[in-house]
Amino acid sequence: MMPSRKRSLRRALLATLGATALFGPAVFSGCATSFTPPGKVDTLRVLAVTIDNPYVYTCLPPAEEPKCKGLSEEDCTALCESLRTANFEMEVHDAYGVNEQGSERLINILWIGGCFNPEGDQYALCAEPLIKVFEAAGPALAEAIQNGEPPKFPPGLPVGYGKKFSITVPDIVSSRPKPDFGPHYGIGYVFFLACDGRFGIVESDPSAAGTFPIGCLDGEGRPVSADSFVPGYTQVYSFADGRLNENPVVTALTMDGEPLPEDFAAIPTVPTCDVPPQDRNLPPSCSREDPFTACQTYEIKVQVPEDVAEVDPDATGSKDEILTETVWVSYHTDTGDFDGDIKLVNDPTTGYSAPHEVKWIPPAVPGLATIWAVVRDARGGSNVVVRTVRVE
Repeated sequence: MMPSRKRSLRRALLATLGATALFGPAVFSGCATSFTPPGKVDTLRVLAVTIDNPYVYTCLPPAEEPKCKGLSEEDCTALCESLRTANFEMEVHDAYGVNEQGSERLINILWIGGCFNPEGDQYALCAEPLIKVFEAAGPALAEAIQNGEPPKFPPGLPVGYGKKFSITVPDIVSSRPKPDFGPHYGIGYVFFLACDGRFGIVESDPSAAGTFPIGCLDGEGRPVSADSFVPGYTQVYSFADGRLNENPVVTALTMDGEPLPEDFAAIPTVPTCDVPPQDRNLPPSCSREDPFTACQTYEIKVQVPEDVAEVDPDATGSKDEILTETVWVSYHTDTGDFDGDIKLVNDPTTGYSAPHEVKWIPPAVPGLATIWAVVRDARGGSNVVVRTVRVE
């Protein structure tokens, strides 16, 4: 039987991360109620975690590894270590900018890895190693947050701080028995926490819904609100057959067919849309003018190659034909509104989907609008493009 502490920590992970995945902003019916669409970034949000190496490559012994042909054993070892290294980068945005006291919010970002091949691939079983790594990193982390400098963690500890994190994945394939069917693979979980405050272990009933074993605390040691704390996790895989997965290629983000520039000095300017925020997301059954008719709309579209989807070796059609991976795009903005948030870019059976654009209307007040497009595939790959529009 699982020890009570481990059960409670597991329930805490399931309660928090499960709720985060399943429940977005509330959507209500009726003409009087407005709601915030998922594409509107109006709080602290982690929009994406991109991995440069979603499927890490595990080398064979030097004498058998094809990639090491002609290399010395030392060079082969170095090559294989680089192939087993996964680099993570977070796209995070804090829409508040300032805290309740009026000072600029400092978002601390913590990464914790080192949980490989939990039983049944259940991420909730990573709770115990998660706590152990955090306890080992705690002193360095607390000192760094207090002094306003990057933490100096103990060597070899699978923990990181800031928007970027790297971890070298051990051989997580050969340590698992080969399954009776399906691919032979290993899995690793990396947890991330974005927090306007300091981190601490949750001492009060960690089995309660809505808690996480590591909390985000304010200056008086109290848990901060959900608008100031985002916990989550991502995965990395390794396959015995050496398969890889590239991130989807993005070539541009366009507005009305023209690429939005990266150079801030060249960003386009658009006029405001006078429809007030409270009237923008009401149900269409209400007797009102559609804001996308009342205002000038702009077509936002992420540009990707038509062959953006790779072959998915585990997906087959009705005639056993190999299919491609599913690819989709999520659009986000911190101001203004879209007529949709998620669009399909590639269907496994029908292929590339050209119409994956959305319409955007500017906000009612002047300022700068940030627009994100996050392109994802169904095998853990992702790519993010961010652009800015001036509203006058």
